[in-house]
Amino acid sequence: MYASVSTVQIKPGHIATFTQRWTEQIEPAINQLSALVDLYVFVNHETDTMMSISLYASEAEALTCQMSEAYQQPFAQLAGMLVSETLVQTGHTVIST
Repeated sequence: MYASVSTVQIKPGHIATFTQRWTEQIEPAINQLSALVDLYVFVNHETDTMMSISLYASEAEALTCQMSEAYQQPFAQLAGMLVSETLVQTGHTVIST
């Protein structure tokens, strides 16, 4: 398995809107992607940050999925609420499930 871990700063005052949009629109769309095994999203209300951990069967599947329009389009809906310069994304091999 392969994990993609991302962190990003949410613009001040947007955390409630971000959370609502995520749960009502983004998550249902992302969950339809067959390459995605699982996805966990964490929001820190004190620091206005979001961390996500996406699990895939392999790194190749992760890259293919993340480059797809079906993956990118839902995340584009969040762009106005994020400080894009703070986005950090790393890949990891999963050794325990």
